[in-house]
Amino acid sequence: MENTQKETIRPAGKGGLSGSTIKIIAVIAMLIDHAAATVLIRYLISGIQTAQAAGTALAWEQEHTILYSAYYLMRDIGRLGFPIFCFLLAEGFQRTKNVKKYALRLGMFALISEIPFNLAICGQASNLEYQNVYFTLLLGLLALCAFVFFEKVSKEPEKDLPAPLRMAFLATGAILPVIYLPISDLLDPLAFENRVLLCTLAAGAAVTGYFFYGMRWGLRRLQTVCADMTALALCMIAAELLRTDYAGMGVLTIAVMYLGQCVEFGPKEQIFNRPLHPYTRSLLSAIPIPSAEERERKVELIRGEITSAVDLPEGCRFASRCPHASSACKEKVLLHDAGEGHQVACVLQ
Repeated sequence: MENTQKETIRPAGKGGLSGSTIKIIAVIAMLIDHAAATVLIRYLISGIQTAQAAGTALAWEQEHTILYSAYYLMRDIGRLGFPIFCFLLAEGFQRTKNVKKYALRLGMFALISEIPFNLAICGQASNLEYQNVYFTLLLGLLALCAFVFFEKVSKEPEKDLPAPLRMAFLATGAILPVIYLPISDLLDPLAFENRVLLCTLAAGAAVTGYFFYGMRWGLRRLQTVCADMTALALCMIAAELLRTDYAGMGVLTIAVMYLGQCVEFGPKEQIFNRPLHPYTRSLLSAIPIPSAEERERKVELIRGEITSAVDLPEGCRFASRCPHASSACKEKVLLHDAGEGHQVACVLQ
């Protein structure tokens, strides 16, 4: 995504995938998708229109069944590209040394890509009804920047936001996500009355959830959550209004990718037979085993409360619930090679 970021995944041993390989997979998937959306679909549309004029549309469709199947298969393969780009963006955001330069380059690439994208998809240089996926990625990146900004100011009283603005976030954090629903096409299949009812229920659920969250964690943290929701909703609404590829749901996917964290991956034999991260071992120990020899196996319980998505720690996010945690776990731990394509993010390994 950007040359100032490090490899998103370190080169692994046998069976592993490097960050460069994942990027290549994403690009190939995107090219396959665009080939179907620009070349194959035009051939199919032109052919069926000619056949309809000649009164042989049904026969033409039967003769080209394979091409129709190929079109849908290519579009399905293309769907693999966007989640990978979201993952790379979230990883790059956390690893880049200059977020402003990262966002600027992504924005420039989105603008440069727009003309060839419009020519390929719509046959014209300018089209305000459909924007390329890099605008979605850019809006997702802006949402991540907002998350980090609000997190920093919440921890530094001298840089805190004005009290009226923090109070305003309590309202916008509940209202804007509800406004997003009718703007998007999520409610299109529903009748108008059902849309109003669903939006009302969503608003009530948001207010209720925020109320109990504030009771549990305090007003200050609630204001930060509402600020994050405001920024996320604004970016999702902007994506819908700009009609970017994947629109608001694409921005939401990027936010989810950022809040998540991979602690271990590798071949399934390695994960099941040699789990290295304490979180992985706890999950696997809870799987019921029908074998009589395994019934006495000790289950490693996960105690404590889940880490807040608003106040993410710099180090391992499982540290507060890990029985083996030490001071070293407070530092950021990246995935490192554990042999045989097995990678883990843990200071104990």
